[in-house]
Amino acid sequence: MNGRNLVIQGPPGMCKSQTIANLIGEALARGRTVLFVAEKMAALEVVKRRLDTVHLGYACLELHNHKTSKPAVLDELSRTLALGSPQPSAAPRTASSSKRAANA
Repeated sequence: MNGRNLVIQGPPGMCKSQTIANLIGEALARGRTVLFVAEKMAALEVVKRRLDTVHLGYACLELHNHKTSKPAVLDELSRTLALGSPQPSAAPRTASSSKRAANA
């Protein structure tokens, strides 16, 4: 989480999408931006669904749909930018912060 690039790869069933969702949540809590790219549409959908379940899906700008139009992308981008940065006190707890709190 030091502003570097990160590649996560591995065989199916290794909790990659949960790890990615946790990392995205942590980055959002720190006011950072994230570019998440996946080869398969299913991977994008799983991570987005996981972010939706913890109320972070609003921060996603989905560009992968072939039906997405330029005006729709611009509207979504404006909506997302208008939300501003999440406030640290209002940021949802990620798995890593829950573990830290439990171990404290």
